[in-house]
Amino acid sequence: MEAAYLDEIEQLRLVITRLQQEKASVTPRVDDNSALLCGLEGRVEKAEEKVVSLTNELDLAKKRETDLLEQLNSFVNKMDSISECSITVPDTCSALMVEINRLKEELSNTETSSRLEQSKLSRLIQELEDDRQHLQEYTTELDRQLKDCRLELNDTRAQLEALQIQSNSTESTRGNSAFSEIEDRRIRAEQIILRQQEQINELKLRLHQTETDAKRKLTESVQKLETRYRDRDTNFIDELVAERERLLKENEKLNYQVQHLEELQLDQERGALKISKAFNLEGSSQESVISNLERRVKQLKRVQEQSTEIINGLRQRLLDSGQARRKLQNELWRCTDEATSMSAEITKLRKQLTDLRNEKASDNLKNNLELKISPSLADKLAELDVENRDPEKSRTAESEYCRAPLKPETSVKLLQKSTHYKIDRPDDGVQGRNMPPECLTS
Repeated sequence: MEAAYLDEIEQLRLVITRLQQEKASVTPRVDDNSALLCGLEGRVEKAEEKVVSLTNELDLAKKRETDLLEQLNSFVNKMDSISECSITVPDTCSALMVEINRLKEELSNTETSSRLEQSKLSRLIQELEDDRQHLQEYTTELDRQLKDCRLELNDTRAQLEALQIQSNSTESTRGNSAFSEIEDRRIRAEQIILRQQEQINELKLRLHQTETDAKRKLTESVQKLETRYRDRDTNFIDELVAERERLLKENEKLNYQVQHLEELQLDQERGALKISKAFNLEGSSQESVISNLERRVKQLKRVQEQSTEIINGLRQRLLDSGQARRKLQNELWRCTDEATSMSAEITKLRKQLTDLRNEKASDNLKNNLELKISPSLADKLAELDVENRDPEKSRTAESEYCRAPLKPETSVKLLQKSTHYKIDRPDDGVQGRNMPPECLTS
């Protein structure tokens, strides 16, 4: 019995050293998690500062857009006043029309650039907001892992203290009975099983909560993306249609003005022809008519170039809208890929939970089997080991088995032996190698 107690004390000491090593390995992991948490908090603060700066830039862009709209209104008013005066002074009207067209092009370019800049800023703000939310979720996950590590550290400390107390008690009370020791082990094993069951239930609840949160956030993000990009596409298309209608109306108005000016010019030319015929000035009138026709051809070419530029601008805007749509499609595909990866991660967590549960169940079964082994059974196993090691006892047992065969009602349990026997078949009977002579059969 003293040897058994000494072996058990040695085992407990080994367990104590192992737990101390686990404790030493767990403490730096907790420190690493805390350092990582501090780094993530710093990143979150930087992201918030960047969001504030981007919002300020967005406000400045909006102010710039309002200023440009005011300039546009002033230019439109000037254009109206100039169009009223263009009938009387056609030369100044053409120069002002060219200036107005140039200013309109500049204004449209500034509007498109401001719109693109505003969309980029809004996209950056949304991405930074998503990054901040992701970092917050990651920090909460790290907090949870830190709490789990601390709980595990406390459990190991409690087990270490219990083993130290048990080792001290076994050294001081060697004369106690084995039944009380087995009862104490059973109670401790039940407590460990209950604590592990509570941990498993808590992990199940956390896993279910993370699954529901992930599904909810995924659906919300997909709905937000769909609504946001749909609204943006519709607004952009409406703006393009309105711009096209406005340009068509303006083109019709300019064509009407050109036709009116051409009619006035023709009237003036007819009057000049009549005067030239009356005063016999046909040569000079021919030159004036040719110059007027050349000027009208130049004006028509200029109008045609302006219309082609407007058409090219509309075509470019349509191409930009197609590229934006493709970008939105790619982002939607990325969201679906993230959803599939999250579902795969959830299944992996479920598999880890089942593996942990099976491992804990196997450990509990081993502990229960070790507790159920009695000292008498250990002695019997030792005797069987000695008999297996002694070849003379094994031969006597085989001879006794061959002399006294089993009865029909006795149950036989077959065991797989390590040695395989080769059976020869001579004329006088069957004899196996390494078999006793009592087992010969005819």
